Amino acid sequence: MSDTLNIDNLTNKIDRLKNISTLNVDIIDKISEYITNSEDAKLYRINIYNLANDLNENWQDVLKHILYATKEGIFTLNWDVHCPHCNGVTLESDSLLRANHESYCDFCKLKFDVAFDESVEVSFTVHEGIKELKINAACIIVPQEEILYQNLIEIGTELSFELELDAGSYNFYCPLNPALGDLYVSEEGSDDLQEFDIEQLEGKFNPASIAIGKGKLKINMANKTEKPVGIFIVKKESLTPTVDIHNKRLTGLLMATIPDFKELFETEYLSKNENLKVKNLSVMFTDIKGSTSLYEMLGDAKAYNIVREHFNILFDTIHKHNGGIVKTIGDAVMAVFIKASDSVQCAYEVHKAFEEYNKPNNIEEAVIVKIGVNEGSCIVVNLNNSIDYFGTTVNKAARIQNLSKGGDILLSESIFTDPAVKKVLLNNGTTKAKMIKTTLRGLSGSYNIYAI
Repeated sequence: MSDTLNIDNLTNKIDRLKNISTLNVDIIDKISEYITNSEDAKLYRINIYNLANDLNENWQDVLKHILYATKEGIFTLNWDVHCPHCNGVTLESDSLLRANHESYCDFCKLKFDVAFDESVEVSFTVHEGIKELKINAACIIVPQEEILYQNLIEIGTELSFELELDAGSYNFYCPLNPALGDLYVSEEGSDDLQEFDIEQLEGKFNPASIAIGKGKLKINMANKTEKPVGIFIVKKESLTPTVDIHNKRLTGLLMATIPDFKELFETEYLSKNENLKVKNLSVMFTDIKGSTSLYEMLGDAKAYNIVREHFNILFDTIHKHNGGIVKTIGDAVMAVFIKASDSVQCAYEVHKAFEEYNKPNNIEEAVIVKIGVNEGSCIVVNLNNSIDYFGTTVNKAARIQNLSKGGDILLSESIFTDPAVKKVLLNNGTTKAKMIKTTLRGLSGSYNIYAI
């Protein structure tokens, strides 16, 4: 146990966590033991997926407890912006308010747009009041001394470089593309300069593997993609962390959909002058069919109680399917999902939930929900000091919901043709859908909408 650990402070805060009825004492104890027994490096910029693996617990459960522990002052919340090229951290901040729509990587000499669903990672560090960490922050995932060569290749250009390698296995890669290749150097040396031409294509190298003898090597690498790319050469064993990290990152977008985050950290939002792009997001709008007549028939008080119960059912169902509530607009709800398949499964479950709700009620008290779902790119903004989403993708989702007759699910073509969504449709017994070719108010052109 480190002599910098304030065990009394940790114990007091852990005891307070145990008084929260919604938390699991066993998970709390595991977190406490992890802090007590881990080296300092493992307590800095904690990746929630790695922590969950270490604790042998579900990541959602661990995240819930870590969020409460952060609120209690056991951890600090980190908003890290990663370079899409080298995966290095270009901005460290304890608040989303400091996020900027652009960032610059000194290592790659590259300016890039910050994507909320890719560039922004949320991590956790043990609070200095619990333990003073003695570590040196790394700029990049692969330590610089492990990188044998690196450079940037602009669009449509070729880069030639020479190096001399010892026998062994190496990788040449670009995490921005991403592309990965193998370089094998045998013990049999060569006095001659060994030269190879390599093309960097979308998502791959051509050739993807080269073998040489120990000695001097010249590589001519051409960028055949439509974006700047890079070339890194490393020892094979040093590449693994960089490749894996892209699939195990708690993104800012994912965090924004977590109910406990929104409840505990209400002041975490963007500056009013900033917006971040989101490369892909599923957006759902719902509304109550005939809500105006509901108020007229039942009176304001009774109708309001029904609408409030409707919100509770919707919120619960959306959260169960990994969705995040963005806002309510009158009786309508806007929700977002990382996966299109989750949004569609949620839509099915919403209708099932209201079928059950309506069974014991009189017909005039029945709640019929209209649902529209779309996906695509958008921007995340600060609206009324809360995280919100704007753009054509969002507008289209709202217009699609307006076409609903109630009790159905209306999907945009991008949602309907998603392979994962197709599986959801089949699993729910949907083998065909009605295609509606229509215009959408305020949007140019015509659209294929699918009604289920």
